[in-house]
Amino acid sequence: MKIVALGRTKMLLDSILKIKEGGHEVPLIITCEAAPEYKVLPSDFEAVAKNVGADFLKTENINSSETIKKIKSYNPDIGISV
Repeated sequence: MKIVALGRTKMLLDSILKIKEGGHEVPLIITCEAAPEYKVLPSDFEAVAKNVGADFLKTENINSSETIKKIKSYNPDIGISV
């Protein structure tokens, strides 16, 4: 299954790794700037993307037409946000 990951939580980072362990493809990881209460930074998502062979996108607006077009270009089966 091809899964795009969107978000900025530690739980999402852990989920991405479990998804890869399960044999699924994660071609794209999208995040935004972290709020002070978050324990992970965009650089953590970028590092996980590199580790799992995914492309990485940091965006200010997940609903922008540019971001949506990028997601669609990967033709994912599903997207997850935790």
